[in-house]
Amino acid sequence: MAAPQPPESADDAFGSAPHTDYGFITILCQDDAGGLEVRRRDGTWLAAPPIPGTWVVNVADMLARWTNGRWQSTPHRVKNLSGGDRYSCPYFFDMSLDSIVSCVPTCTDADSPPCHPPVRYGDYLLERLDKNYQYRRQAG
Repeated sequence: MAAPQPPESADDAFGSAPHTDYGFITILCQDDAGGLEVRRRDGTWLAAPPIPGTWVVNVADMLARWTNGRWQSTPHRVKNLSGGDRYSCPYFFDMSLDSIVSCVPTCTDADSPPCHPPVRYGDYLLERLDKNYQYRRQAG
């Protein structure tokens, strides 16, 4: 749930700050409150208004690695200016933590070497969680 934000909120105020999802794909069902925005390649934000009977599908980081960037991970954020609560139901489709993710052979050649080295998904996931959530960085 994303609580409402005042309409006069600063541009850097979010219900959910800009981020990409970590796994393979995310399938999202959102209510009619709106607020989901997707960042275009030029850096501008595009509203992804809810359309009845549809789902939003985001490419996540591991699919981007597998395709050597042909399919890019989708930066997105939520700005809930609806005046009410916003609900969404994401399904994160991820692989096993022990999966080794590397560029698939059909997405690389001599002119297009792999953009990223192979990575164990569990290591990648923990690195991202540690980077993005301060409580994980605090001394125990």
